[in-house]
Amino acid sequence: MFSLAQSVEPGTFDLDHVAEMQCPGLCLFMSVNTAEQHTAERFEQLLDTAQTLLQELGGTLCDQQRRPFTSQQLETYRSQFASYA
Repeated sequence: MFSLAQSVEPGTFDLDHVAEMQCPGLCLFMSVNTAEQHTAERFEQLLDTAQTLLQELGGTLCDQQRRPFTSQQLETYRSQFASYA
């Protein structure tokens, strides 16, 4: 559906020690296949997960350039993914 990585090298998580780790940022990302019918739904699930992480951990939702994510960007993505349906 989508992936989660640390925003710093190595990007992976040591699941045996995840409770003790500190991480300056998280990256949620997904592959987009124009032939796939459920891209918009996957994007909404990614967004829901991001919102949950923000509520639980704090922080700021950012775009791929690490700038705060705007409602205009959100609508642009939703419009693009809706065209794949």
